[in-house]
Amino acid sequence: MRRSFQEWAMELELEIIIDRDSIEFFHWTLEDEYESRLSEALEYFSARPDFLKQECMEHLIELDQLESRFVSIEEYEKCAAIRDLRVDLNTRYREFGV
Repeated sequence: MRRSFQEWAMELELEIIIDRDSIEFFHWTLEDEYESRLSEALEYFSARPDFLKQECMEHLIELDQLESRFVSIEEYEKCAAIRDLRVDLNTRYREFGV
């Protein structure tokens, strides 16, 4: 069972401490999570483009929430990784009408 977004976000905040050498790990963690979510969405909603679009939009909303949280606690390296992933996902999600 997939953990909730709130649980996952808390894990990102508390368990992944960023220093100069670990920002790539954080970025890979984000990429892995959203790659998994996209694969799952494609599996479930391939016949329903409207639901697939909504799911993709939800991913982008979650990334906005994560970035806002990390801005508030001044973890700007994490914000940059989130921003980079959001740019990549926006490009990928265009094919789904997002």
